[in-house]
Amino acid sequence: MSGDPFAHRPKEPEAMDESGVRQLIERVSKIERDVEAIARRVKRLEYLRESDRRAMNTTRC
Repeated sequence: MSGDPFAHRPKEPEAMDESGVRQLIERVSKIERDVEAIARRVKRLEYLRESDRRAMNTTRC
């Protein structure tokens, strides 16, 4: 077995300038806002599903 034993490891990231860092921070912030919006939608859908389930239980009785 020959070759570089560390070949499977990712390369070191290249240095970023200030604008690159700023863009990355903006992208991460947007992703965080998107995730929060999705979490709110999921919570709302779970609430509606539970509400529908309760409504179905009361109509059967």
